[in-house]
Amino acid sequence: MTAHIRPGPGRIAVVALDPSQEHKIPGTELSLWIPTSSHNEGLIGKVVAVCEPYQSDSGVSFAPNYSIGQIIVVGKFTGTRLNVGRETYTILFEKDVLAEVVTDEPAEP
Repeated sequence: MTAHIRPGPGRIAVVALDPSQEHKIPGTELSLWIPTSSHNEGLIGKVVAVCEPYQSDSGVSFAPNYSIGQIIVVGKFTGTRLNVGRETYTILFEKDVLAEVVTDEPAEP
């Protein structure tokens, strides 16, 4: 049996990236190296789950702003940490994302 994360409305689940490894930026040939010092300043991670489209109490429809595989930066004390099996997830509101790593390279077909 495998456990999965499904974030609630307006939330995403992120897994921290290991600063000792090179990380490929999805859809490009570029790599990202994370300075070890940045691990003390915040979380640089990969989105592993997003909420489903939802409606606010006033009836306005919202779709997730992020997609699985995107690399993002969040503040050090943002979100809630959750251990599922051997994986540690950070669950946070989409509005708490400080930045997304983007490139001007065209996406792979």
